[in-house]
Amino acid sequence: MTSLQSVALSARATGLTLARAERVLLALTVLAAAGMMWLAPRLPMIDVPQHAAQVALWRDLLLGQSPWSEVVRINLFTPYLIGYGLMLPLSFVFSMEVTTRLVLTLAFLAFVALCMALRRQFGADRRLDWLFVLSFFGMCWKWGFLTFLVSSPVFLLFLLLAARHAQDPGGKRSLMLVLAGTFLLFSHGLLFLAALFLGGLLMLEQVWAHRGEALVARFLPYVVLSVICIGFRLATQQMEGAMQNHGFTYGTPLWQRPLTWLIHITDAEDHDNVGFLQLATAAALCAPLLYGLRLNRRAPLVLLAGLFAILCIVPANAFETGGLFYRFALFLPPFIAFAFRAPAPMDTASARSFGSGVVLAASCWLVLGVQGSRIAAFAQESKPFETVLAAAQPGKRALALILDEDSPAAVNERAYGHWGLWYQAEKHGFVDFNFAFFPPQVIRFRPDHKAIMDEEERLSLGQYVWPDRFINQYTYVFVRGSAEKVELVKKMSRCPLAIVASDGLWFLLERGACPG
Repeated sequence: MTSLQSVALSARATGLTLARAERVLLALTVLAAAGMMWLAPRLPMIDVPQHAAQVALWRDLLLGQSPWSEVVRINLFTPYLIGYGLMLPLSFVFSMEVTTRLVLTLAFLAFVALCMALRRQFGADRRLDWLFVLSFFGMCWKWGFLTFLVSSPVFLLFLLLAARHAQDPGGKRSLMLVLAGTFLLFSHGLLFLAALFLGGLLMLEQVWAHRGEALVARFLPYVVLSVICIGFRLATQQMEGAMQNHGFTYGTPLWQRPLTWLIHITDAEDHDNVGFLQLATAAALCAPLLYGLRLNRRAPLVLLAGLFAILCIVPANAFETGGLFYRFALFLPPFIAFAFRAPAPMDTASARSFGSGVVLAASCWLVLGVQGSRIAAFAQESKPFETVLAAAQPGKRALALILDEDSPAAVNERAYGHWGLWYQAEKHGFVDFNFAFFPPQVIRFRPDHKAIMDEEERLSLGQYVWPDRFINQYTYVFVRGSAEKVELVKKMSRCPLAIVASDGLWFLLERGACPG
């Protein structure tokens, strides 16, 4: 054996050892990230209490145990059906806060697994798998877009099947694609539309590559899914009425949007004073350049270009739904990883590869470490709520008057915005403002029982405008704010309010008999 061959074998052995070590570290990192879901009993995710409350009320209605059956009804014509449906059976066994964390944990693990499957499909470099753990705890996490996060693995599964179908269309693959698309439609409507767009781009790329061969076989699943989508929309419109497009906002100007993508991936806003999070994220996203990787073949680039189009064109708010384009930053790190092809085996054993891997892993650890420390700190900060929750009798109607929504521990200015809904989720009550106001929810107000409070009135509560006209509807008022603000609330109510329990910034007020 020549010296050159010995060096080559030694380099290969070293490369294999480093590759095994890297995979072990990645697996431990994924498990640690999943474990972050369990650092706090109730996670600092803005909308999650509303989602948990929806599932709890659905369960009670099915059991015939809800005192609110005359106020609300079950709405099965919802694009959130699958996400809530996954939580429903678990809620019969676990508390809603455990159910929420368990579903999010499974969604995260499935998200990483499906990203890896897509990476293999596109022949991308597996050393970039670290990017798959980077964005799950970003903007979607902060805002508590639970149904979006839970549906994201279904979205990735659809794209995996779409990529395979585009390469080799056939009856079985067409059927699988239609089934996955239908499942996604009932998981999350916004993700369904994005998947249809991106899957269509993959199909068109293959049509161009094969000069229009098998056109009918390639197009048929998308035609079927479009018909199903139109039928679903007509059915929901018949059941719920036409959805009003209130509050359409394009948001960040087109030319500025790419400058905000780092913020949306990690949700490291300027006021956080943690600019290093954005630097760490940027370093991780530059890993393909550090490794010296080459661009992948056309399909992954088409997919990435389609995601860029969504992030640039989709409005910020429409159809009573906020944060539309921001959400898709969740997929930006994985799609970047797909766009770079795997190198020759010898290239992974170089000093450059080792150094680049250290930078990538360290960047991801830093981002996850910051997010994990915030969740752990929030667990301590949010404890006072348990005092007032324990003092409230079950089965009552309550108003959540959150005058101070900010969580310094979680670095989230609106973390407690819907926190009062945990009373509905855990103690069979009904709390306003309630997501039953919105058409896509699985639990809706009955037509003859309008919501006492709409979203605009909820937001006005933060300005201390007391809603006198409906205070006699509530038994309890959950307040988060200073003692001075609580006294102001008591003075602004025409019905007497007595403090039942308090701890820190949390107060539970009980309404007495109203005059007249």
